[in-house]
Amino acid sequence: MVNIAGLAERMGRLRFFKGLSPGDITAIIRAGHIRSFAEGEVIVTEDMPCAGMFVLLSGMVHLYRMSPDGQAVLIDELTPVTMFNEIAILDGGPNLMTVIAARPSRVWHADYSALLALSERYPQVALGFLPIVAKRTRVLVAMVTDICFRSVRARTAKLLLDLSDQGRQPISRQDHPIQKMAAQISTAPEAVSRTLRYLRDEGVVCPSRTTIVICDPDRLAELAQLDSLPERGCH
Repeated sequence: MVNIAGLAERMGRLRFFKGLSPGDITAIIRAGHIRSFAEGEVIVTEDMPCAGMFVLLSGMVHLYRMSPDGQAVLIDELTPVTMFNEIAILDGGPNLMTVIAARPSRVWHADYSALLALSERYPQVALGFLPIVAKRTRVLVAMVTDICFRSVRARTAKLLLDLSDQGRQPISRQDHPIQKMAAQISTAPEAVSRTLRYLRDEGVVCPSRTTIVICDPDRLAELAQLDSLPERGCH
């Protein structure tokens, strides 16, 4: 049984619901429905007709884009309370990303026609999409920039700095396996493994079976090319 009052309180934390009364938020919730997904289950499939809007209430989801040869690129990792599939609902076009439950997850879902009706009744809901779309666009532009101007070694070094809070925290290999890191920087797992071996041999990282510890953050930042990007084409 869904606790509507509790759900309305959680949904009210989202920017595009701010300023709405609890009654209005409850009406919005009733225009959609709650769905549960098992770990590994596909929630949204890219390039299929618009699946509508989703709000992640519990669990975790991964946003992917698939290459023509089937390689998955991890665009983002979302935790509650967060909206997703927002770009497709702006124009009713195909879904831009594949969304997979990384853990058992519960979402609120409204289909495209229901969302149009909600946007007409509550214009602030539609306006609330804009900051989220802008943030997602910045993530995509940063990813394209890295792919075009940084080598796999540099991208791996940059990712390790991000995951370790600039070298201050060990990286859990359970939370960040090789396959996941490869998907985050658009490369093959073998390429990440080769880079980790190189970094280990150079004394930059100290990997174990459970963690990756950054031993030389300054050298890692140098390898990540954080000060400047070389002027060269995509490779």
